[in-house]
Amino acid sequence: MTAASTAHDAQATVTLTSPRLVKQMGGGEAALNLIKGALTQLQKQGIKIDTVINYVDLDTNTLNNIAYSFFPQLIVMSIPDTSKRMIAYATLIAIKEQKSKNWTFLDYGNLNDDQMKILLPEFVGKVDFPRA
Repeated sequence: MTAASTAHDAQATVTLTSPRLVKQMGGGEAALNLIKGALTQLQKQGIKIDTVINYVDLDTNTLNNIAYSFFPQLIVMSIPDTSKRMIAYATLIAIKEQKSKNWTFLDYGNLNDDQMKILLPEFVGKVDFPRA
């Protein structure tokens, strides 16, 4: 996911995004179009993702045969003023669904309670989500 972000690779980003979120975005094609649009907006504003730093020394847990791990992420971006950088912070959950071989990712940091209930219903009330 880090490589996809820094390369502005919309297709890889969709592939690595949790299917739970992709479904809510309207499916794969709609998600791809939304991500492409967001990347285009960044380019128009002169913003480029330079570096993504993941804190990955965290435990993996299991709930209802779903493996998951929380990790914070720092995103360093170039902006038009080349003497400055923009830094963003994200709180992600890596999820390996019961019948999947692959890990996918979801940024839950800005989700409200209703969105959490839609995207991660098994977790609500059972798992404490670390917040920034």
